[in-house]
Amino acid sequence: MKILFGTLQANHAYIRIGKTIISNRHKLNQYFCYKPQFNIFPKHLTVKDVVKEDMIRSTSLHQYLETKIRDLSTGEQQLIQTLYILNLPQPICLLDEPFAGISPLLQEFIADAIRTTARHKIIILTDQNTDLVDTIATKSLLLENGILKAMP
Repeated sequence: MKILFGTLQANHAYIRIGKTIISNRHKLNQYFCYKPQFNIFPKHLTVKDVVKEDMIRSTSLHQYLETKIRDLSTGEQQLIQTLYILNLPQPICLLDEPFAGISPLLQEFIADAIRTTARHKIIILTDQNTDLVDTIATKSLLLENGILKAMP
């Protein structure tokens, strides 16, 4: 994921989507959106500056619409970021550790959001919580020594 988004350099990098080979990292932005592990929003923004109210109506964050991002817990910031990324227009979403630092209740909310989004987008995620990932994944792969292997 880091190579795709230029935070880690590679000697040679390209991706093939169908029959199209893309080696220009900036063109990848047409296809991919990325949620890194760290906070991506300026701390002075409020929750309502980042996400639409209806996206968080059924969460505990609804009461924090006027709250600045800096005043949210790490888990709440993760939730906001994940919802934001899932609602971007790109057809492929890369989520790096979307469940890290999140309460079980918010983890389930994010899992539901991923399931819903996966109906019309490709979701690629990495996470340590393999039990939760197994409940939402349609296909699991293991990256080992630079080789992707299908999981049974």
